[in-house]
Amino acid sequence: MASDIRLPRKDGNVGGITVDDQAFDRAAMRALIQAFRAQPEASRVFLNDEKLIQEGLCQSVTGHDNHAHFEIKPPQRVMP
Repeated sequence: MASDIRLPRKDGNVGGITVDDQAFDRAAMRALIQAFRAQPEASRVFLNDEKLIQEGLCQSVTGHDNHAHFEIKPPQRVMP
């Protein structure tokens, strides 16, 4: 289960930028990833931001310069 998220911008908007753009709000993305990873269902985050990769928050995957990809573990089925 996965979702793509546009990059936060320093002007309060989202999207239309890459991780190398001066408008990219790395602090906001860091907080978003940290909040996500604190959830027990969190699995992986793909984003080609070298600083956040070095911090161990995400992994690099081709094509993830302009958005982040969040994955969660499938919920367990409860059998009646």
